[in-house]
Amino acid sequence: MSMNSLMVFGLVVLTGFICAGFLHSLYQLLTNRVMSFDLSKETGAGMIIGLLALIFAGPFVIMRNSIRGFIIDNKHGGWVAASTAISIFWSFVSGMFLLNIYMITLT
Repeated sequence: MSMNSLMVFGLVVLTGFICAGFLHSLYQLLTNRVMSFDLSKETGAGMIIGLLALIFAGPFVIMRNSIRGFIIDNKHGGWVAASTAISIFWSFVSGMFLLNIYMITLT
């Protein structure tokens, strides 16, 4: 993998992760609650909005939970590494989607 490819990969992952952090912060600002994968307490509309937000904010939620689990619950480092890998892949996919939408709107 060349350096250019690695830089493009990093840009795409960062785009996805920055979007995830932004959406998480926006959700927390509007609802006064931290976003979670547990949507069972939500009503119908809240569940749909939460699910749509989690599609893009998922990497941030995964990393927040894994770091919290490592520090507070003494989870194993391998668990954090696996969570990080999942978060990177998810950020890459959402970043590719967002950058493709951006490129389509430019043309």
